Amino acid sequence: MIGDKEIWACALLVLRTKGEDAWFYASRRADELFAAGDDAGGRTWVMILDCLGKLEGRVGSTVQ
Repeated sequence: MIGDKEIWACALLVLRTKGEDAWFYASRRADELFAAGDDAGGRTWVMILDCLGKLEGRVGSTVQ
């Protein structure tokens, strides 16, 4: 399993490379992985989405 530091690093990288499209990119990636049956990969991208939400100051960014 990927650790917290790696998740935050991935979120920062996605934010830096995708800018305003970071949230869309990460959610699309999670959807693609879930659709392909890669639940672990999809959950990883959901955690990245949560971090992106916190970095962007989104209200209610914590994923349940």
